[in-house]
Amino acid sequence: MEIKNNNQHWNDYWSQGHKTSFGSAFTNCYEGVIKATWLQYFKTLKSNSKVLDLCTGNASLLRIAKECLNDEVKIDFTGVDYADIETADGFAQLNNIQLVFGVNIEQLPFEANSFDYVISNFGIEYSDLNKSLAEASRVLSIGGKLELVCHCYDSTIINSNANELAMLNLMLSEGNVLDNLKALIKALVIREKNKLQASASEQDSYQEACQLAENFRHKLNDNIAIIDNSFTKALHESEFLAFLKYLLSKQCQDKETTLRAFKNSMQAHNSRLSAMINAALSMNQLTSVSELLKENGLSLLNIKDVVNEDGKIACQISAKKHT
Repeated sequence: MEIKNNNQHWNDYWSQGHKTSFGSAFTNCYEGVIKATWLQYFKTLKSNSKVLDLCTGNASLLRIAKECLNDEVKIDFTGVDYADIETADGFAQLNNIQLVFGVNIEQLPFEANSFDYVISNFGIEYSDLNKSLAEASRVLSIGGKLELVCHCYDSTIINSNANELAMLNLMLSEGNVLDNLKALIKALVIREKNKLQASASEQDSYQEACQLAENFRHKLNDNIAIIDNSFTKALHESEFLAFLKYLLSKQCQDKETTLRAFKNSMQAHNSRLSAMINAALSMNQLTSVSELLKENGLSLLNIKDVVNEDGKIACQISAKKHT
C-alpha cells in the first residue's frame, strides 16, 4: 500500500501476513463484489501480456488473477509496493510472478511502454495522482489499459471507517480510555505487590492502591459509557471490549506490557485509517478525473460505482492509453 509518509505502519501491517488492507475482514483475500469485479476483469486479459499491479501489498489482486486464469493463458504479473514486505508463502517464487518492494509509484523503475495493463485496488489514490497517473501512462504501451478500484469520499467503507477513526481519536485522547486504563493497571499492579505484605505501612499502601484502582475503574467505565453512546456499532465491532476483558482477567500475567502493545496497535490502526480517509477520492477529483487522465495521455473508458448490499463501497475507473 502506498502512503506519502511514515510507511512503517504499513511495513509492520503487511509483515503480519494480511492479504488485504482491511485486516481480518477478509480471511484469505478479497471476497464478494470486490473479488467478482476483478475476476470479471482478469478474464478479459489477453494472453502473452504483461500486467503491473500498483500498491500490491501482499499481492491480493495477483492471487485472484492466478486463481481464475489457467496455465494456458501466458501472462506475466509484476506487483510493486512502497512498503518493505517479506513474503514467506512461496507466491513470489512462481514463474510468472515478480514482486518488487520499496517502490514509489510516483517514480516507477520500469522502462516506457513496458506493460499492457496497469491495475490498482485501493492503492493509487494514496499517492499524488498527477505523478502516479503520469507514471502509469508512461509504462503502459500504446493501447494499454488502466484499471483502478479506489476509495471515494461517499462510500460506506469511508463513512464507517471515519466513524471508527473518530472513536479511536477519542479513546486515545488525553485523560480518556487509554490513559485511565493505564492508570488502573498501574494501581492494580501496586495493589497486588502490597497485598501479601505484613507491615502496617504496606497494608496502608495496599488500601490506597485499592481505592486508587476503584477511582480509575469508575473513570474508565464513564469513558466507555460515553463512547458506547456515541459510537455503539464501532465499539462493539472493535476488538477493544474483548481485549479489556482479557486484560483485567487472571489469564493476563503481564498487564502493563500487554496494554502497551495494544495501545501501539491502536495507534498504528489509527494512522492507517487516517491515511485511508485522506486518500479517498474527493468529489472534485471524481468530477475532474477525465481531464486528469487526458493530461496524462489516457482516455476515460468508464467510471462507475462498485456496490454491494450495504451501498457504494468504491469507484471503478477504466482508461486506455491513446498516445
